[in-house]
Amino acid sequence: MVQHQLVKRGRLYVNPNTGDEVYLANKLATVERTAQQTLVAVQELPAEQALAELRKLVQGWAGVAQNSV
Repeated sequence: MVQHQLVKRGRLYVNPNTGDEVYLANKLATVERTAQQTLVAVQELPAEQALAELRKLVQGWAGVAQNSV
């Protein structure tokens, strides 16, 4: 009802985030940050070593996802 009234007046309705949405947004921000850091770190490494580091990063995310999300 509130959304309809605001839209009718030409105003934007912003749905407040739930705790789960905030938690997930924080997790995604962490994934982005660690991915960027890892990509910077592996740029100068030989391909095999860079691939091993990236694999370790992705496996770490998978382990976290299976346990806490």
